[in-house]
Amino acid sequence: MTSFSDTQETSCLFDSCDGYIEQVQHVLRVNHVPFGTPFDFLILAQTLEHNSQLRTDLTLLLQSFVEGERKMTHRTALGVIAVASGGSDFTPSANGKSLEVSGMSQPVNVLVEGGLAGARCGVRDVATAVEVAAAVRAAAPHLALTGVEGFEGLARATDGAGRERVVREFLAFLIQIAVALDERDLFDTAEVLLSAGGSAFFDVVADVLTGARLSRPTRVMLRSGCYLSEDYGLYARALDDLHKRTGSPVPALEPALEVWAQVLSVPEPGLVILSAGRRDFGQDAGNPVALTHVPRGTGERRSLRDAGWTMAAASDQHAHMAVPENHGVAVGDLVALGPSHPCTTFDKWRTLYLVDDDYTVTEAVPTFF
Repeated sequence: MTSFSDTQETSCLFDSCDGYIEQVQHVLRVNHVPFGTPFDFLILAQTLEHNSQLRTDLTLLLQSFVEGERKMTHRTALGVIAVASGGSDFTPSANGKSLEVSGMSQPVNVLVEGGLAGARCGVRDVATAVEVAAAVRAAAPHLALTGVEGFEGLARATDGAGRERVVREFLAFLIQIAVALDERDLFDTAEVLLSAGGSAFFDVVADVLTGARLSRPTRVMLRSGCYLSEDYGLYARALDDLHKRTGSPVPALEPALEVWAQVLSVPEPGLVILSAGRRDFGQDAGNPVALTHVPRGTGERRSLRDAGWTMAAASDQHAHMAVPENHGVAVGDLVALGPSHPCTTFDKWRTLYLVDDDYTVTEAVPTFF
């Protein structure tokens, strides 16, 4: 079975957990570890190589869950990504206390992460994965091993060949981990969760991971967050590549994220200055493209997709647009920009507004970064 992770279903997971998620974020922030990826708002436990203080801090925090969190009784089990850079050092316990004594009716679910050499977190070999899984088993009944996960989005071919081969090899490595843990009877659930899937190769993830054959059923979960909004650059190209790989126009995703700015100045021919800059949109995968022009005081919309507009530069709060001589805009007009790589635009806004086809705001959506 393949399913998309839906953060809305679990966004209330920490509604009454007395700020534990803020404590986790504080620990990560103090240790200069990036966080904020929406893995269903599940608690993130990362044991980073050469960072014993982070391992200690997160272990103590997890112990406080086990020993003091009584509101977990009627809530969904937390999922913890056990990143094995620290090997079996990550062995949080509750000082021998039972689940009943600790106030928890169910263990904390753990996924072992497989990683790519030279990339980010995760075990680099099956032996280390087994070591981590054994550490999870030693922490029973407080921890339960439920699956294997990884992120294939950083896969790169060193010989200049296509990325798909490297992605498939990495996904096969995740299956090798799952098989090894299954053979040693280290999974604690009747169904094993296999999870991967950035927003570029989720078709390959589904193809490879659904082929895993264990002694128990598996569930494949795709973590392809950018399907929610698509974009006008990085993932538009990735979707085109996916369609070429599969020979199918499905999924027919449409870009939905726009940043609107006002025309602040038309200081010279061929240059328009907009009121949006680096603080408003990401540029890591290319500059945004000009989408729409709305003259001041009107609701008329004019497409700029083929109007010869390009973003020549961006400063903190301004976009410098190179435009043709007959650009037709004036100070006070509105211009919509379409970002590339939505992730680095989402994290710049605390609230996103959903609109209908007439641009009437229908809902305000808070972000959590």
